[in-house]
Order: sequence, then C-alpha cells, then structure tokens
Amino acid sequence: MDQTVRGRLSFTDSGAACERIMVELEVIEMQPIESAYLDAGCGFKFTHVAKGSYFIHIDIDGFEEVRQRIDVSDVFADAPNLISLVPAPGRSRLLAGRDRRPVIDVSEILDQYPKKAVDLYNKARDNRQKGKNGPAIEQLQQAIKIAPTFYQAHNTLGLAYKDTGRLDDAEQEFIVAHQINRYSAEPLVNLSGLYLDKNEPERAVEVSEEAVEANSRSAPALFNLGLALYKVSRLDKAEDALKKCLEVAPKMFQVHLALANVYLKLRKFDNLLDQLNTYLDENPTGTDREQVERLRNQVMKAKGGDGQ
Repeated sequence: MDQTVRGRLSFTDSGAACERIMVELEVIEMQPIESAYLDAGCGFKFTHVAKGSYFIHIDIDGFEEVRQRIDVSDVFADAPNLISLVPAPGRSRLLAGRDRRPVIDVSEILDQYPKKAVDLYNKARDNRQKGKNGPAIEQLQQAIKIAPTFYQAHNTLGLAYKDTGRLDDAEQEFIVAHQINRYSAEPLVNLSGLYLDKNEPERAVEVSEEAVEANSRSAPALFNLGLALYKVSRLDKAEDALKKCLEVAPKMFQVHLALANVYLKLRKFDNLLDQLNTYLDENPTGTDREQVERLRNQVMKAKGGDGQ
C-alpha cells in the first residue's frame, strides 16, 4: 500500500524564510523522482510513495546540503520527518568553472513555462511514480511541443525512455537537457549512467568528469565516475572518486561494494574486507547479503592460504 512521506524543516537561523525552497525525494540510487515546495510552515509532503528506500534531499544556498534516508514499508508510520539545516555561510551555488556564473535553479525555471506544459509535466511525474511510463512519455512529449526548452521535461523524458529500453532516445533527451541548463549536473549524471548501461565506459568517464565539475558534491556524479574509471582500469582514480562519494553520501551503501571491486583488482585484501564488513554492518537487510558474505569468506580463506 502506498504511503505519504511528510516532514518539516528546522532552521538554526530562525530568520530564514521557507518560500521558494524545493525538497526532492530520491530513490536509493540517488535519482530524484519527485519534488515539492515547502509550505508557509516549512512543511513538505509526498503522496502515493511505494514501499522502498528513499532519500529526502535538500540543497539551499547558505546551508549544508542534506540527504536523509527514509525507509517506507507496509507498516510505515505516517509521522513527520524533522530535518535540521545547519548554516554554511561560505557555501554558494557557483559553478567552479571558467566564468563562475550562478547555477540555474530549476525550481525557478518551471514558472517560466506555459501552465499547460507544467500541468502535463506534473501529470507525467505522477504517472512515472506509479510505473506508468507509457502515458508519462506521451504527456512529456506534449509538454515539450508546447515548451521546446522545458529543461525538466526533457530530462524526465530521458529517464522514461531509459526505463522502457529506448536508450538512444534517452541519450538525446539528456543531451538536450544539458544544452538547456549547462550548470546542472543531473542530466550529465543520467547520461553517464546510460553510457555505463551501454558498456561505453570511456564516454561515461568523460561525461562524469563534466558532471563532477558542475557539482563536486554530487554523490551520483562521483559514483558514476568511480564506476567508469574502474571499468577502464584507472583504479587509483576510481578509488579516489568513490572515497569522495562516501564523504558526500556516507549512507550510499553500494559505494562499499564498488570500492571492494577496486581493491580486489588492486589485490588490497585488507581494504577489500573492510569495505565488505562495512557494507554488511550498515546494510543488514540488503538483498545481496548472502552473496557478499560468500565473497568475504572466500577472501578470508585466500588470505589465510597464502599467509597474508
């Protein structure tokens, strides 16, 4: 049964205002599936959330970025999540590139498009959340006909195409989304993930590096970069990227398994065991727990066998 996820933001600075602040609901793979604006009381709500693991993601100028995990189950209590924001006055959303122009805020862009296009986009998001990619694709295509430069519609259409196996169409939509908003890492993250799925790691490295340049604190960008570097056997660089990913998102459990693969190739068996043990300790309900335990036992036997 679908649940409602609700919460409220608590600002250390009591003078902070809630208007125009956007909250994202992300799946465990760190991909946003829904967004909502805070109400006057700094509250937010996501309805019709299927059971599973999610992150509540908030990124506001002047505050530390927040990515808080929640688990939604059949017995999930409909209780509010209280999220505290810690001031970080030195933090600004400037691109660390050549011209250092401000990053475009997608939540502001939505207001610039025709209402009909935005309504179609919102309906498509609802359909995607329910697993209805067919109707979502049609609605997003209609939205783009009305507003050809609708950034979020292009990016979401790319995700819908990817989910239905239309990888070439998805690639084109992510590229268009990036061309419209060159200051967001999100379409680049989606594009690098697509190249990984297509087993084109060199292209994934290039795009992931661009995504990290756009947002050096993007865990999905760092994770994809680490995977891509691993696939092209640039193992030291892969280790660096994945470690940075863990610094940004310490609860992103799959990073430990990715690091374990890196250490296996580097024959750093102590480091490998550390990552496997950490994964097992912090993810007790993981579906691949039995497989990870088997690998850990094999590594421990191998270490004992050759005296390491």
